[in-house]
Amino acid sequence: MVVFPSDHRLAALKSIGPKDLEGETFVTVSKTAPVLRVVIDNYLKHSGISITPAHEADHLAMGMALIASTGGVELLPAYAQNFLPSSVTSRPLKGDTPTAIWSSATKSRTSLQSSFCFRDWTSWSLVSGRRRIKAFVGSMARSKLPLAF
Repeated sequence: MVVFPSDHRLAALKSIGPKDLEGETFVTVSKTAPVLRVVIDNYLKHSGISITPAHEADHLAMGMALIASTGGVELLPAYAQNFLPSSVTSRPLKGDTPTAIWSSATKSRTSLQSSFCFRDWTSWSLVSGRRRIKAFVGSMARSKLPLAF
């Protein structure tokens, strides 16, 4: 979904296309959320637009503050809808939007293992364990395929 100030020009639209984001002050997630960052970057690349972020947000509250104070826009997962202050609103993306499913984490004797299931535009991929997640994100960042979220 696209998040922006409640009085932004995009608030008049029912859904937002990637081309609508061109020329906007763009806020993106920082590399503290590497999977989400790859998803957003690949979505923009797959959509054929080139956006240079003006700001990077380390966490959701920082993103909301940057959006409200700069009048910028940000792409975020749908769960962020539950945390929007009244000064910020959102609209869904038009077209084929990225999706992801997280599985629950399981605790082993030596470490916490997580599994993630990502859907790109061609297939599903299951990734389990910290090393494999890091390798998966790295390979997706280098690939031409967009990573879905």
